[in-house]
Amino acid sequence: MDYYYALTYSKSMYNVEEACRDFVERFVFYDMSESILNNFNSVNFVEENNFLILEEGTRNIIILSQYDFEDFNFIKGERL
Repeated sequence: MDYYYALTYSKSMYNVEEACRDFVERFVFYDMSESILNNFNSVNFVEENNFLILEEGTRNIIILSQYDFEDFNFIKGERL
């Protein structure tokens, strides 16, 4: 399977939890309240999602997908 879309987070600025939270906030729950986001396990969502790959290197955290982050519903598994 080819992955054409990637978000890269520098480990000097983000840890895994912060990177996954940023991804979920920007592309999954972009219109949800802060309290919902605070109670949502973003790392688990990214790791368990069939459409995403979470890679952690020595300097970067990378979230990969074969789908465009802005044109895909990662909860339903369909294009918008």
